[in-house]
Amino acid sequence: MKFQLNERIVVAAVLFAAPVILLLLSTSAEFADLGGAFSPMFFPVNVLWGWAIVAALTLASEITTNTEKNAISPRRWAQIVGVAIAMALFVYATTRLGFLLSGIGFVLATLLILRVRGPVLIICYSLAVPGALFLLFHHGLGLPLPTSPFSYLF
Repeated sequence: MKFQLNERIVVAAVLFAAPVILLLLSTSAEFADLGGAFSPMFFPVNVLWGWAIVAALTLASEITTNTEKNAISPRRWAQIVGVAIAMALFVYATTRLGFLLSGIGFVLATLLILRVRGPVLIICYSLAVPGALFLLFHHGLGLPLPTSPFSYLF
């Protein structure tokens, strides 16, 4: 069996690289070393480690069971690169616009890049997913997420 780079391997590699890069960036943050469970980085770092482990297992599985012979189409490459850029912009914008506004933009951009049809579906998901996550973590669990410069409420 000859190794062939396919779409699933590329996506798994991007999904593995994202948390690893974020973990490397988070260790250099000024507030990252406040210690233990009281650090604001405790929960996000654990989520990133979980994400990295699951992505690494997925990548290993995709590499070992690689039987597809199809090459990645230019359209798929554009979607993969587009979503990766949207993720990077989301991380950058979160510190400037807050989680909720950045999350809405990220979900909207991702759905458009992946060519999801149906404006009602796109708008509902773009508002509901980041909104539910923000309400759960920021207001429900008391784990502060970055807020916008416009209001402390979002």
